[in-house]
Amino acid sequence: MIYGLFPRLAASLGALLCVVIVGMGYVLLRDAEDRFEQARLSQNMVMVRALAEGSLDALVTGDFELLERWVAASSPDETYAYAFLSRPNGQIIVHTDYAMIGSYSAHVGKDRTGSAWKSIYRGRPVTEVVYPAVLGKKYLANAHIAYFM
Repeated sequence: MIYGLFPRLAASLGALLCVVIVGMGYVLLRDAEDRFEQARLSQNMVMVRALAEGSLDALVTGDFELLERWVAASSPDETYAYAFLSRPNGQIIVHTDYAMIGSYSAHVGKDRTGSAWKSIYRGRPVTEVVYPAVLGKKYLANAHIAYFM
C-alpha cells in the first residue's frame, strides 16, 4: 500500500519528535543526577570538615572514646559507608568498622584538603572525602567520610 506525502511526512515528524523528547529527557536526567551528586559532595565536605574540626580536642588529649563518638555521628544513616580518623602517616585511629583500626589509609597527607575519591567498599561504589585536622600549624590527623553513590 502506498501512502500519500502528508501521512509519510506526519509519521516522520512524529518519529523525529519522539527522538527529540527522549533525547532531551536523557540530557535533563543526567543533568539532575550530576547536580544531585555535586550537592551530596558539598554536604559531605561540610560533614568531613566538621569531623576534623570537632575532633581536635579529643585528638590532642587522646580521648579515643570521644573520637569514636565523633566518627559514629559522622555516618548517621545507611547512605554512608564509613567514617574514620587517621594519623598523618595514614594509620587508622578510629573507624566505624572496628576491624580497620590499626590498618593504613591509602589517602595520606594534609595537601588533600577537600579531596574526593571514588572506590569500591563491600562491593558497592563509594565516594570518600578527606579533610585534615589541623590545630594551629600542627597537623594531627585526616578525617575521612565515605558515602554510597
